[in-house]
Amino acid sequence: MKRSRFRRPSAAHCMFTVKQDDSLHQGLCYDSYGGCTWPPKPRPFLPPIKPRQRLPKGKCMTIAAGFPCKEGLVLCADTQEVISGYVKTDTEKMTLITDAGWTVAITGAGDGDFIEMAIQEIQLGVMQIKPPQTLQSKIRDILLDMFTKRVQPYASFPYEDRPNAQMLIGIQSQGLVGLYKSRGTLFRRIDTAECVGAGIALGKSLIEQLFRSNLSLKQASLVAIYILHQAKKWVDGCGGNSDIILMSKDNLKWARLPTDEVKTLETHFDSFFEYMRPVLIAAADGTVLEPDFDRLLKDFCQRDMLSLRAKFMDTKEFFRRLSEATGIKLEIDDDGVTPLID
Repeated sequence: MKRSRFRRPSAAHCMFTVKQDDSLHQGLCYDSYGGCTWPPKPRPFLPPIKPRQRLPKGKCMTIAAGFPCKEGLVLCADTQEVISGYVKTDTEKMTLITDAGWTVAITGAGDGDFIEMAIQEIQLGVMQIKPPQTLQSKIRDILLDMFTKRVQPYASFPYEDRPNAQMLIGIQSQGLVGLYKSRGTLFRRIDTAECVGAGIALGKSLIEQLFRSNLSLKQASLVAIYILHQAKKWVDGCGGNSDIILMSKDNLKWARLPTDEVKTLETHFDSFFEYMRPVLIAAADGTVLEPDFDRLLKDFCQRDMLSLRAKFMDTKEFFRRLSEATGIKLEIDDDGVTPLID
């Protein structure tokens, strides 16, 4: 019988090979007679073990902003809360705490449960203030104590698993209105407009373009409505309604803008940019003839802007009623005319 060209390697040969090359030993399989089989049998597939994950948390992937102006403070936030990969819900992210002679408004972005707990601690703490302690120092101590007890123990955890939040706090007391920001162990007063949350990049950009500290309270509220609307429109994680609170410096009054009126103003802002788009493009296009550009500009000023101005003036009566109901001065002149912005 003709012998095969390929022979099964003996056990001695296999052992010799193992001594020469340990790496080959990993690929040899031995049968019950002490011989080895070639090629080796494939190893069973073991699926990777997934690490344990905690239940999803509610993240306030939001935009919150504060606008200190010459007549007071505008504090605002959207209302959308996201449980990533699961659900979106609407929730109120602005909390007001009032007492005789002072008001505290709180909003923020980050871990929703942590923010709610912080608000509850502040509500209990500010009601127990004893002179000479101030609202500012009491709130600072509460937040620092919460960080030490609730955040610091998680220092070794990944960042996304730690409870964390940034908060904006408006304090109205003794004829003064101030905006304060809390982050970690930091608590400081802010004299310029500030923005936190998922919409911070777009918010800060629009604040730089539109906001000035010499605006009236009404003008600052209009800027706040526009910035929140743009963030809800273009930033993932921002949405829902716009919650806006006005805090007056003169008479320690505050007011909350109704959602329906805010939505109406948002619609008018969208119309403005629809009208402005062709004018902006034509102004930079050298191929557009001057007569065509003059006609386009005339339509923009005399038709589009006048009709849009009339729609905006429909909200004038709303602001007048709001001013009478809350005592907040939202107009500057007796005729109800607000001077042009510098």
